[in-house]
Amino acid sequence: MVVEESKNNFSLKYFKIYFWQLIALVTNLGSMFIVLPFLTVNQDLYGIYAIVISVSLFFSYADIGFIYSAQKYAAEFYITNNRLGELKIIGFSMFMTSLVIIIMSSVLLIIACDPELVIKGISSNYENFLISKKLFVILIFSALITIPLKLCQIIFSIRLEEYIMQRINISANIIRLFSIIFLFSNGKYLIVEYFALIQLFNIIVVIICFHIINKNYSIKFKEIITFIKFDKVQFIKSKYLAFSGFYIMIIWILYYELDQIVIGKFLGSSEVAFYAIGFSLLSFIRGLFGILYSPFMHRFNYFTGLNDYDGLKKYYKNVVINLSPIIIGIIISFYLFMNNLVVSWVGLSFEKSIHISKILILCNLFAFISYPTSVLLKSLVQLKKFNIFNSFMPIVFFSIIYFYFEEIGVVIFAYSKFIVFFLIAIFYTIFYKSYLNENTVTIINDFFISHVISTLTVIIFSNFIKDFLPYSKSSINLFIVLVTISVSILLYFISYFLINKSSRNYFFVRINHLLNSIK
Repeated sequence: MVVEESKNNFSLKYFKIYFWQLIALVTNLGSMFIVLPFLTVNQDLYGIYAIVISVSLFFSYADIGFIYSAQKYAAEFYITNNRLGELKIIGFSMFMTSLVIIIMSSVLLIIACDPELVIKGISSNYENFLISKKLFVILIFSALITIPLKLCQIIFSIRLEEYIMQRINISANIIRLFSIIFLFSNGKYLIVEYFALIQLFNIIVVIICFHIINKNYSIKFKEIITFIKFDKVQFIKSKYLAFSGFYIMIIWILYYELDQIVIGKFLGSSEVAFYAIGFSLLSFIRGLFGILYSPFMHRFNYFTGLNDYDGLKKYYKNVVINLSPIIIGIIISFYLFMNNLVVSWVGLSFEKSIHISKILILCNLFAFISYPTSVLLKSLVQLKKFNIFNSFMPIVFFSIIYFYFEEIGVVIFAYSKFIVFFLIAIFYTIFYKSYLNENTVTIINDFFISHVISTLTVIIFSNFIKDFLPYSKSSINLFIVLVTISVSILLYFISYFLINKSSRNYFFVRINHLLNSIK
């Protein structure tokens, strides 16, 4: 049976997921490090575009928690071979998502009529005002495309086959990269056409994905449509997890997603441009870690679906400990070479972004504990304590900004965000210790010693090589800096596994399982 085959080939599926997501990462790097230098040529228009992109991030939360609920229960239905239950919960979640998207589109229509509502001083420049209106109109169509994209993502991801959708996205990204030559060369700055082209590619991706879903899983588009409706049974089943997740989303939006919108409203598009460089890096790293952890989310749901809670504990600990060197190595390496990265990427005119970028990148330092623990809490449907704790985070975030903004300026948004992430990491660490019933000495042995030595190793490396790195904007210089960062990450990873025997043995076992599954 398909489900049994999937259970016996997790290692192979992980390999496929990571292989194609690694390729996707390369194309995303291209999108960020190749496209952004073109966009930052016009600082004001780039600031406007950054605000529009910030608004578009709200589409990620359009399901008000029901998408995650659908992923959890659909994965459980899939692993137990309950096709009808799977389609019902997915269809219901799409119904709820569609309602919210329609409401969001209405709000966007109001903003499109008067962009001054979110961008201070935009009406004083008619050309920029007109461009911002067009971008927001396109954003409305982008909102509608979000619905089928989310549907395809759920169907692929619960089968641990999201690499199929990833391959399609990779092709679209490559074509989009080549479009830059025609849209931003020879003095042209066709930002509206570029944004419209992205939405066209998304439509093509959806069409191809539905064809594959029909072919591989015998799920027809017409069949899916019949299940997109309100279902009282599914609502009752998923409402607690969904509304708990929605509450977390609201809190998350308040202290994570609003930065650029608030800065744009009160300071204008130029200040947004400086902040957006650091926020782009933060979002890129966050997306990278999302790729890294996404397969494990569904494994957590498989364990709960099979009531294997002892296996879940062991699996959770392995994920936290053994992926930590990847997370920390990436963050430390980017931090150490941030000066050279920003200047070689977007130029000396964005030196103001360096300090902001350094602080923002550190927000993801604790991802090794926050990502798997947040997923575990949702899988166990144990969100009450976290919701109570998390309720105070927006208050902390905006209080720090309120008291220190006049003193240090826009960088306070970055400092405030880091403090919030640090407090959340403390909460997750306390939960980790309690859930696994481990003492402090064990945690120090698992994490502290190996990471301190590895960190010192890459600090020595950075001090040795930093003076030889370029400090001016060019594609070659950017490539040199990125290669140096990659070497630093690899050096961190190698030094960690030379020191930490348990993690080294864990990865050797995983590699053997992968090789056996390929055979």
